[in-house]
Amino acid sequence: MRCVVLCSLALLMAAGSADAQDRMRRGDDPAPTVNAAKPTVTKQRHRAVGKPSVAPTPSVATPGTPPPAAASKRDSADCLQEADAERQISGCTRIIDDAKQADRVRAIAYYNRGNALAGKGDHDGAIADYDAALKLAPANARAYNNRGTVHRDRGDSERALADFTEAV
Repeated sequence: MRCVVLCSLALLMAAGSADAQDRMRRGDDPAPTVNAAKPTVTKQRHRAVGKPSVAPTPSVATPGTPPPAAASKRDSADCLQEADAERQISGCTRIIDDAKQADRVRAIAYYNRGNALAGKGDHDGAIADYDAALKLAPANARAYNNRGTVHRDRGDSERALADFTEAV
């Protein structure tokens, strides 16, 4: 290796290239270029001094009704999980109560809340949620199937059979 370095150095010197010799001394680093500094120009922002600031008026809710709450990503995550039924019910309820949610999203929330209520043994609440889900998404076969299961658990075999048939 020593010979390679010395040989290449000797070849460069023998070539007589001043540029090559200069590069070898500097370690092949390009020479830094100095740019003339450009003067910085700052733009001034004009403020309206004479205009009074107006505070936004709060929306007035009708007495006795709570303001509509927007569903958060956390509510969506709670509604989709199945480990904790109480969290699932509360998350789905906030999605259902949010008027800005699409019908498809609200149908899923009704379906998931119905599943949680059925798991807790609240058959009437589960059937009501499956009914609401089917009003928003009439082609949801899983909602028909689960509603049929709840009817079967209640002992209403005719309605259960009708829902199972519709699911198929």
